[in-house]
Amino acid sequence: MPSSPCKKLLTLSLALAAPSLWANESTIGDLAMNTAANLPPYSSMITGFAYIMGLAFIVSGVVKLKRHAENPQQVPMLAPVIFTTMGVLLLYFPTTIDVLRDTFFAGGEATTGMELYSSGQTMDGTTADTGS
Repeated sequence: MPSSPCKKLLTLSLALAAPSLWANESTIGDLAMNTAANLPPYSSMITGFAYIMGLAFIVSGVVKLKRHAENPQQVPMLAPVIFTTMGVLLLYFPTTIDVLRDTFFAGGEATTGMELYSSGQTMDGTTADTGS
């Protein structure tokens, strides 16, 4: 059974990467930290791609809506609705990702109860007496 080019490429990349991982004695945590450190350039690329594709889908939805108005039998109404909805979702994708990142990873601010207590701040930002 001949193997696919993807399998060959994956096998080759694992064979080349494995000795370097063993030589550095990296852990899964080190691998995760290195991956997270290299993500910001890809994040900007995905954000730009989402904006461009969102605008393209919205324009396509408007064009399909115009075609539906001219000939309702040929172009169903569902097509412009789907294209416009997908465009809006892609247009707001970067904002959604930013909100989810700040929600789940706290955006670097002391927002949980224990962090606020240990920092000596109250919820309104004033300093509280912690008794020490």
